[in-house]
Amino acid sequence: MKVFELIQDIFQPFMDGEKRPLNVMEVSNLWFFLLGTGTTMRNEEIGINLAQDPELKQILKDIRETVHIPIRDELKEFLMKEGVPFPQSTPEKPVGDYRNIPEGAKLK
Repeated sequence: MKVFELIQDIFQPFMDGEKRPLNVMEVSNLWFFLLGTGTTMRNEEIGINLAQDPELKQILKDIRETVHIPIRDELKEFLMKEGVPFPQSTPEKPVGDYRNIPEGAKLK
């Protein structure tokens, strides 16, 4: 095994200054991560709507604003720069109040 040639082959794409386009698996993984982030944000919106404790509501909002929105925005910006279309995502949940949910529709 020629270790030096192996190391050179690994680092060569980064040293020639030419950036290769994303391959299908890289795009697939980025889409998966973007969709996972979006799904997490939808679940947080549901949690914010259903939370009765104001402190818990604020924690969920803070996590959404400081963690998940920046991740989503960074991924979208990167995909846009690479010319990759965005995958379809679930729409945002409307802001609601847990008291307006009919008794039979609540999970217990």
